Amino acid sequence: MHKTASIFMRNLPPTVTKQDLENICKQYEGFKRVALSDPAADRGFQRRAWLTFDSNVDVKKICWSLQSVKVR
Repeated sequence: MHKTASIFMRNLPPTVTKQDLENICKQYEGFKRVALSDPAADRGFQRRAWLTFDSNVDVKKICWSLQSVKVR
């Protein structure tokens, strides 16, 4: 069984695509995949996202780095 580490994004605008997130995360070592929820009408069509990495990376450091990234 393999272990992974994930970053959860609670409110992602509907204009941000899975491809956008993959392109950003590819620069980080250990990136595996992106999972997006369907837009929720009750939350202004915001979505949720999970960014998955290998367990041996420093997810806290990646999370801090992602805070300064702007998409579109």
